[in-house]
Amino acid sequence: MLGGGFMRSSKHGVDQLGIYDDGAALDPLTVSHIAGIFPAVFHPRWGAGAELKKVWSGVIGMTGDSVPFVGRLDSKWTQRDVKRKDGARTHGEWIAAGFCGEGMIWAWLCGTGLGIMIAGSEDEDVKEGPGRPGGRLADWFPDELRLSAKRLRSADVANLANQI
Repeated sequence: MLGGGFMRSSKHGVDQLGIYDDGAALDPLTVSHIAGIFPAVFHPRWGAGAELKKVWSGVIGMTGDSVPFVGRLDSKWTQRDVKRKDGARTHGEWIAAGFCGEGMIWAWLCGTGLGIMIAGSEDEDVKEGPGRPGGRLADWFPDELRLSAKRLRSADVANLANQI
C-alpha cells in the first residue's frame, strides 16, 4: 500500500473532509501526487512506459486531533440509551476509530486495548501474549487515545483546517 496525498488536494485536504464515497472522482492534485510517488519510490525499476492504471482513495476516518478515539461512547453523545431486552442498562457502545489514514499502524493494539476495556480488565496484570503487551492497560496503552468528554470537545475536525 502506497500513496498519501490527503493534504495535496486543491484546498490542502479541507475539501476532502466529509467525503464518504470512495468511488467519487479524486482531486487531480491528489492523483498527481500518487502518480509522482511511484517513479520516486520504485526508481530505477519504474521504467519507460510504466504508468498508473487505477487510483483509489479509500475513506479516511479523521479526528480533529489526528489520533484515534478508543473507549466507551457515552449515551449523551450518541443520543441512544442502550438497554438489554430485559430492560437493564448495558455498558453501551464502544469505539476504536478515526485512524487518520494510519489504520495499519493503530488498529491492532487499539482493538486489543478496547477489548480489555470492554472486558473490564484494565487493572489486571495480564501476561504478555501474541498481539498483546503484558502488564496493566495503563502500562502500554497511550492515555491520549482514550475517549473522554474533554477530548471529544477539543478534537473538532475544524482543527484540521488550522494545521494547514
